[in-house]
Amino acid sequence: MVVAWLVENGYAGEARELIDALSSFFGKLRFYPLLLDQPRRFGPRVHVQDVGNTIEDLRKIKPNERVLAQKEAAEIWVPLYDRIVALFLETVEDDWPCRTYPAGWRERAAALLREYAQLREEHKLCGRPERIKGHFAQLRELLARSFTEPRSLTGRDVGRIRLILAQYVEKRGVPNSVKCAEARRRQLRDVGGATFHEIVRAILPRLERHSKSEGLDDVSHLTQALSKAESASSGIPEGTAVPVSIQRKVERCLNETVTVLVERGLITSGESLARVLPQMISEIRSAGVSDPMLRRLYAATYRAFRRRRSLLLLNLETQIEIEELPWVAAIDRFRSENLSSRELAKQTLHEVTLLTITSFPHAILPNKLLQELRASQRAPT
Repeated sequence: MVVAWLVENGYAGEARELIDALSSFFGKLRFYPLLLDQPRRFGPRVHVQDVGNTIEDLRKIKPNERVLAQKEAAEIWVPLYDRIVALFLETVEDDWPCRTYPAGWRERAAALLREYAQLREEHKLCGRPERIKGHFAQLRELLARSFTEPRSLTGRDVGRIRLILAQYVEKRGVPNSVKCAEARRRQLRDVGGATFHEIVRAILPRLERHSKSEGLDDVSHLTQALSKAESASSGIPEGTAVPVSIQRKVERCLNETVTVLVERGLITSGESLARVLPQMISEIRSAGVSDPMLRRLYAATYRAFRRRRSLLLLNLETQIEIEELPWVAAIDRFRSENLSSRELAKQTLHEVTLLTITSFPHAILPNKLLQELRASQRAPT
């Protein structure tokens, strides 16, 4: 990019010098940028992460197995348990179960147990049906004995059945009664809402329409309740609200000043502030470059350079500085004296330092933040 600009603007000699400096590295390094869907935007507003990383964070939200187990219990096992209780209640005589068995009772009991076995093959998240000390498992085991060998039931077994039925009826009434039906409806309502994982899948297309390499000036449309069209495609009821925790993840791609991002709780520490500062400092350091294309190129190079991984060097050796990169040095030749850029760097240092101290007074200034602040004061002029 720099070579092309030099040639187009009549600096063929400088372009040749830059090619000579880089040619020995052509077999190891790539010296051309990746193409983007649209040009990068630069300005005073920054974002914690771009749209692409926000999408990846949302995709990491997996189904919560505990929530799914609760849904399974309410939708599958509770109705089956009610039917087992109702079946035993048919055998009650003089307040004792297993005294009388209506016609066809054993066949219905066998069918119910076969249905349980089939359902268990498909639904294995909830452990309640197999919990040995639970009423469901106990009543199911006693039901199996009741229709195969009713005489094998001891007085203690019948007493256990009687106790389980009494506790059930006392708590919610007999199955299919008004009291019981209302209790079951409440349970279904409690677990009937969409899971976070399902809501994320419904709103991801909102983000995927935007450039993945940038932030967004407005994220309000991303956090609105689900529309009619989204409801039709996802099966989630229209008007379902986006949970606050998901909204917070979406807002991380918001373009705003660092002050606003701190106020909104999107920047939560000096370390996270240091990670967004290169977006600001790249603007300051490129301010003295008059050509718009070179200015954008310098800003993009600076951001990429600050994202590189640090190395631990020996013998007091220092890492390379951005000004030592041949293509950056070529750009610096066309930098003009600019008092406003120096003033802007000074103002930024003051504002960011004050913001860090007042927002995170309990924490020591992290090294990464200090490095970025020092870099802002080395802005070439």
